[in-house]
Amino acid sequence: MNKLLQFSCVALVSAFCTTAQAEVNFAEDFFTDEVKSCGYSNVNSSNLDFVNELLTVTPDRLYNSGSLTVKWNYIGDRVLRNLDMAYRVASEKDETGAIKILDFLENVADNNLFYGWDDWEDIKDQGRCWKGPNGKCPYHHPEFVAQFFTGILISANILDEYIWPEQREKFDRYFSKMYKKFIKPKTWKNDKSGFYAGANYGIGNLAYARWTRDSELLLKEIKHRKKVIKKHFRKDGWVENNSWRGNRDYWYHTLAVDTVLGYMLIARANGFDLFNDPVIGPRVFASIEKTVLGNQSLKEFSKKGYKGHNHITGSKNSRPHMHQEATNLVEIVSREYGILINPRHEHFWRQRGQENVNFHVGFNAKCYYRS
Repeated sequence: MNKLLQFSCVALVSAFCTTAQAEVNFAEDFFTDEVKSCGYSNVNSSNLDFVNELLTVTPDRLYNSGSLTVKWNYIGDRVLRNLDMAYRVASEKDETGAIKILDFLENVADNNLFYGWDDWEDIKDQGRCWKGPNGKCPYHHPEFVAQFFTGILISANILDEYIWPEQREKFDRYFSKMYKKFIKPKTWKNDKSGFYAGANYGIGNLAYARWTRDSELLLKEIKHRKKVIKKHFRKDGWVENNSWRGNRDYWYHTLAVDTVLGYMLIARANGFDLFNDPVIGPRVFASIEKTVLGNQSLKEFSKKGYKGHNHITGSKNSRPHMHQEATNLVEIVSREYGILINPRHEHFWRQRGQENVNFHVGFNAKCYYRS
């Protein structure tokens, strides 16, 4: 490398040098080079039938949801079960099981599943959410279709080596138009209030970059998500909007922390260490310190007050515990920082029945550390 190019790369290191000589090392299995000892769901008739119910889902599964209570679980649980089976298949190198899961994905593509549901353009004139806890929330419709699609993308990435050429052509067409319709329109914007599941569409971007082997997209995504994390994760450890959600402030705070930590593991698996990033690293660590504070004393955590425009009041709707879907947080904090967090009983009580795969980022951190 000549001195001029070397100087340019050093000067632009925080923005990631994107010269022709820069290399991106895609993790073969999305969050790791090879999935090992992962997945609890067998590829059996019961699980396959459960997942295949997605093929007959109608829009009312989401369209009747309110701002406070979202009817997502019917769809989400089936997406996560499919992912869990994919991880088990990859771990055991089970070609027969892979063929069965890919048959489901092929049916998804053949049926253009969810492609005709409301997208961002469809809902732009329908008003904002949170005109009250029971108000309708049009934003949820394309948001959760994007999360469904992200789960499908990750499954395909994990089983990439088993995909037939004819299937790949179908997947390419379906994935391309789903990405353009449900993820791309929102992913480069930084107008979302807070940091939520899917890393504000960053996970979908990472999954699509891996599927297409688009190194420029991966570099652009990491660079952009750093700005998003910097905006939402304050130096003092509070997370913009998440930490001010009224009687669910700690609940939403831990959702953000769980999500960002999962995102950081994926980024590291693909060559970008955000844990040691001079800007991102300290902010995320400060948010972990606030997580520890809230686990020790919710009263102390909530002394900052409630500022969120959609904060929740009343004990009936409170969630005075770590988010039940924050299934990676404790593991990652222990492994990366040596900090042990023992969540309150309510967290584990509500976690019963949760799928093995983390909803926020699409994989189980224990799989990452075993791989």
